[in-house]
Amino acid sequence: MKGGDYDLLFLDLKIPEMDGVELLKQIRTVKPEMPVMIITGYLESDLMMKALDYGPLGVMKKPFKGSDILISIRNYLRVGISSK
Repeated sequence: MKGGDYDLLFLDLKIPEMDGVELLKQIRTVKPEMPVMIITGYLESDLMMKALDYGPLGVMKKPFKGSDILISIRNYLRVGISSK
């Protein structure tokens, strides 16, 4: 994150070695304005509730289709960039 320049990040909450909430917390420290879309199969989980505290752009429930990713990107382009 420190060396890269990203427009939008898709982050799964279930990742090896660290949960997605911890990674999101670290992202917010380094790049607080980074738009992050949470990906999870567990919308009702404690992990999801903790992730919401860090202000993700949105949430995508697994399983999803490629078209769902495109919709998320279009929404970001419409809303996210216009607010910069």
